[in-house]
Amino acid sequence: MLIEARRHHKHSYQQIKGTTLPDVTVEEQHEIACIAHYHRRSLPSLSHEEFAALSGTARERVSALAALVRIADALDWSQDGRVQRLAAKDELSDDRIWTISVWGRTLTDLDAEVEHAYEKADLFEKVFQWKLHVLIQDQE
Repeated sequence: MLIEARRHHKHSYQQIKGTTLPDVTVEEQHEIACIAHYHRRSLPSLSHEEFAALSGTARERVSALAALVRIADALDWSQDGRVQRLAAKDELSDDRIWTISVWGRTLTDLDAEVEHAYEKADLFEKVFQWKLHVLIQDQE
């Protein structure tokens, strides 16, 4: 974000690739960089050189983890930590829908976060074959 907010996903990729990470293999580092790259905007694609260079298993892993990071990023849309907790709701999920509950700080509005989670659920839905459903919960 310090380099350029608009394309920070691309800069994140470059910074991770150019940094020495202890106890991380070159292949793992490339996967981590790809996850950072796909956390916003474009979806993983074989037309992208960095994604095509991954093995099939690594592409599946990067896609799955990037899908989760995209939703997590959306749930911090306001960037003020208003989502305090989330939990999967197995009793409200089935083979087509994955339901999560989110709790926010007292007197905060989570509508923008939920709206952006739905917008960024595209990769999640493609990878996991589930529709995302988010429930806003009252503080307990």
